[in-house]
Amino acid sequence: MKLFSSWVFGAAEIRHFVARPDNVLSNSGKDFFQPDWMRGVEAKAMWLVRISKVAKCIDPAFASRYYENLSVGVSLRAKELDSSLPESMKEDFDCSLFRWSEWLTYDEMSRHSMKGVKMLTTDHLEEAHQLMLPERTLIEAVITELSRYYLLKIGDLVAIPAMEQVWEMEREQGLFICNEQNEELVFLRIK
Repeated sequence: MKLFSSWVFGAAEIRHFVARPDNVLSNSGKDFFQPDWMRGVEAKAMWLVRISKVAKCIDPAFASRYYENLSVGVSLRAKELDSSLPESMKEDFDCSLFRWSEWLTYDEMSRHSMKGVKMLTTDHLEEAHQLMLPERTLIEAVITELSRYYLLKIGDLVAIPAMEQVWEMEREQGLFICNEQNEELVFLRIK
């Protein structure tokens, strides 16, 4: 399985996407233990698009046929790296993408209002940020662009930012994404 992600909100160009290994995936509810080589962590809410058919060089008119389901998640990125480490380590470290276990169709997802909330302490939350579902045209443009350079396979994931906001995270802070009924969908805590 391959995972492609971008931290640039609304971007479809290949230069904004990086291919990440599958060791970055983690399920919601787990703690993220910040390694010593990392000087800080940034977090961003993401829409995850699951590829449903093998594809290479997709014509834009047919891109809608290559995905069916979406989920939501949170991607982590190292704020600063030691100069001796490769730049790819900013996003390629273990458990740097937390995801919700549910997969919904685009229409089902569009019926929900979701927000991301940073938890400073157990009793103190920051203001919630609304997640914006990308237009189908953006999802299809991203899939078309990626398929020009990579063979997309069933189960590959494409992570598209759900908002422009980036959260600066510190140890013992948490982050969760919830729906309009305030049901927790994704949760992680930095340790």
